[in-house]
Amino acid sequence: LADIAKKHTVCPYELELAYSELCDVVICDFNYLFDPRSYLRRFFDGGGDYAFLVDEAHNLLPRVRDMLSGCVDGGRIRKLRTVVGKAAGRKHALYKAMTEVLKAIDDLPIPEDGTTEGELAKLPTSFDNACMELADAFMEAQNEHFAWGEEGEQLRDTVTPLLGFIRARKRDTTEYAWLWQGRKNKTIHAFALDVADYFAE
Repeated sequence: LADIAKKHTVCPYELELAYSELCDVVICDFNYLFDPRSYLRRFFDGGGDYAFLVDEAHNLLPRVRDMLSGCVDGGRIRKLRTVVGKAAGRKHALYKAMTEVLKAIDDLPIPEDGTTEGELAKLPTSFDNACMELADAFMEAQNEHFAWGEEGEQLRDTVTPLLGFIRARKRDTTEYAWLWQGRKNKTIHAFALDVADYFAE
C-alpha cells in the first residue's frame, strides 16, 4: 500500500482506509473502535452490522479510560509558548491563548499548603473557555509552519491531551475526577472514573 500510494502521490493512510471498506476482516488497535478521537468514522457513523473480537481484553478498561481522559499540561504549554514567542511574537493569537490558559491554571483554587497534587471540586467556566480558545488557536496556527524545533516533538503530546480534556468537560462531569498535579508547572487532569455508559454505546 505504501508503494502504491507513493506511485500515485496519495496519502497511504487514506488509501488504507479506502481499502478497508472492501475487507471482510479488519485487524487494528483498540483506538480505531473505542477512541472518540480516532475511531473509524466511515464504518461507525453510518451504522452497520459488525462483530468484534477483542484480544487482550483485560487491557481494555484502562485503555478506554485513557481515551476518555485528558489534561492541560502547564509545563509543556509554557515551553511551547516560548517557541511561539520567538517565532511569531508575543502579540500572536496562539501566544496570547497560551498565556490565558496559564493564567487560568494559576487562578484555580489550589491550596497553598505545600501539597503537590489533589482534587478540585469543580472548574470554573472561564477555565473551560480559555482551553477552548487555545485549542482553536492551535488549529489556526497549524498552517503557519512555526520553527518548533525540538519542542515540535511535544506538540502532539500537548494538543491531544488538551482536546481530550475539552471533550471530557462536555461529557457528563459526574463521571470524572478533576485532579491537579505539580507546583511550579501545574497539570490539570480530567480522569474518567466510570466508562460503562461509553462501553454500552
